[in-house]
Amino acid sequence: MNSYKNALEKIKMTKEMENRIMRNLKENNISQSNICKKSKIKWLKPVALTVGCCAIVASSIFIYPKLQNNDFNNDVQLVNPTKDVSSINELKTDLPFELEIPTKLPKEYTLDSTSIISGTLAQIEYISKNDSITFRMTPGNEDISGDYNNYSKEDKITVDGIEVTIKGDDRLYKVITWNNDNFSYSLTTTAGLSEDIIHEIIRNIK
Repeated sequence: MNSYKNALEKIKMTKEMENRIMRNLKENNISQSNICKKSKIKWLKPVALTVGCCAIVASSIFIYPKLQNNDFNNDVQLVNPTKDVSSINELKTDLPFELEIPTKLPKEYTLDSTSIISGTLAQIEYISKNDSITFRMTPGNEDISGDYNNYSKEDKITVDGIEVTIKGDDRLYKVITWNNDNFSYSLTTTAGLSEDIIHEIIRNIK
């Protein structure tokens, strides 16, 4: 033991030896660190792949039965805002305001349907052999005709002190809109109405 100790005491470490040892230790640590990082990456890749596969399988298990039973499609169905009613009397009962209706139309037109749109817009449709007329009324001061096509003619007329906008082609008008006492009104027709008939209809809305 004493001889081993004496031998160690005789060994002298030069500055060059010290630098070489420290350099080797540093390189060894960097190499080990790189090995650890590579090992982590190799381990994380299969884990990430496994998690992704599990997520896809879980989604399929949830969605596929819904598609089979049409539950998924039913969840995203839009609600129809139009409610059909059986008569004008029922229409008047279901509305939150006092409804006015055309009381005089050309004799060839007959009542076809009555409905409420979005709870507050009354709609009445009349038909003849070659035409249809849709009357609408709701609270507010907006264009409620639903017809936003461009027409070659747009005029303003006055009926019983009310300004009325009429749109159409030639001498027939297909969109008639007006506001009165904070209510909006409209008449739309597929074939078109003359100005005289428009005057007659609006004067007899009660």
